[in-house]
Amino acid sequence: APAKPAPKPQPTKPTVYLDADERTNRILMIGFENELAVVDELIDTLDVEQQDLRALRLYDIQHVDAQEVKNKLQELGIIGGGRGVPSARAAPAKAARPTAPAAVGEGLIEEPQVVIIESTNSLLVNATAEQHIQIATIIGYVDSETLAKAIPYEIYPLENQSPEDLAGVLQQLIQETVKDKEGKIQRVIQKEEDIVIVPDENTFSIIVYASKKNQEWIRKLIKDLDKRRPQVLIDVTLVEVSRTDLFDLDLQLATKFPKLVAGGEMAVVGAILGGAGTGSTFPQRTVTEASSIINEAGKLVGQGFYSDRHIQALLTAMQSKEYGRILAQPKVLVNDNEEGLIKTTEKTHVEESTTSYTSEGVPLTTTKYVPYEAKIELTITPHISEGDLLRLEVVMTREDFIETAEGPPDYATSNINTIVTVPDGSTIILGGLTKLKQTKGGSKVPLLGDIPLVGGLFRSTSNTDRESKLYV
Repeated sequence: APAKPAPKPQPTKPTVYLDADERTNRILMIGFENELAVVDELIDTLDVEQQDLRALRLYDIQHVDAQEVKNKLQELGIIGGGRGVPSARAAPAKAARPTAPAAVGEGLIEEPQVVIIESTNSLLVNATAEQHIQIATIIGYVDSETLAKAIPYEIYPLENQSPEDLAGVLQQLIQETVKDKEGKIQRVIQKEEDIVIVPDENTFSIIVYASKKNQEWIRKLIKDLDKRRPQVLIDVTLVEVSRTDLFDLDLQLATKFPKLVAGGEMAVVGAILGGAGTGSTFPQRTVTEASSIINEAGKLVGQGFYSDRHIQALLTAMQSKEYGRILAQPKVLVNDNEEGLIKTTEKTHVEESTTSYTSEGVPLTTTKYVPYEAKIELTITPHISEGDLLRLEVVMTREDFIETAEGPPDYATSNINTIVTVPDGSTIILGGLTKLKQTKGGSKVPLLGDIPLVGGLFRSTSNTDRESKLYV
């Protein structure tokens, strides 16, 4: 078959060739005149100076801090610096402007600008109409009055427990939930989970700053801990029984043969005979006298005197018996698991003199009275357990003065420290102390004092028996 001739190419539609010159920010156009006129008209329409459609508006913030509102706008991406995606649109490149990068700190076109006015707690916003609508809506949500149930703190009035003690218990519990046994932090607590507990002694309450979920278990725990604890009335009897038995016997003899010469001084004999004491002389006749006197220790002493021409004898005899009982019955009412204290003090003053000398050697005597105390101190801490049983922690200290002739007084101390469990309403003896001191002594003439019967004339006897008992 004869070959067909190839179809003739159709003539193409005339087009305009465009080339951008970035160095001069111009466009090179090649085309027909009528086509270039259309493109030139289109460029004139598009190549106009861009207008900023943003407007200024002042927003008064009533219930929150203006900085907080700005932070929320940043978090939502409305303004720069937040975590969200910015809503600003990049401006199209202008044909008559070079594509040099924008200066540092220059905001994007149509991006909202927000400035805080601290003096009035307000926001000055430069944005478009659409952006103002969006910003006003967000401020309406953020700047709202806080409801009472949304306040992150609660005040818990107490009735029985001390705010300081209860706050310490809660604080230990909170620390244990975030720390391990070695005191190392196990995890970092978010701000919403922070718990702050402040005791207020003036209102006898506890202020707790915590989230709503934490307030629930804290409220229940405070209710369980703030319960009225029972009281315990403790009646204590301190009894001390003392007994003293003293016996002294002394015989003094004076003999001379053929006889005693009258004269000479003997003060003791003069006292027995009722004389003037010092200056009394040995009598010339036979004398038998008996008398009783008070010695230096304040004890009654019996004395007898016999005298004739060959012998004089002075017999001194004393027997003393003392019996005493000291009774103290303190009472104390104390709460369960709290310490009760009873203390009585006896004070005595002792005179002390101090002598100093001036430069001329003149003595100056200063007298002062120094106090000395003897106390009875009883500390009891009760713990009530099941079955009406009481666990008592008892510490008692007792001090008593001991009579001394001179100088500061001596004193004896008795202590009891014990823990005991007793039934309610019972009487028990916690402890006792018995002190016994017995001494036997005397003096004698060697050999003669050992003769039966007659030896009693040549020896003296001194016996002491002291006994004291303390019961609690």
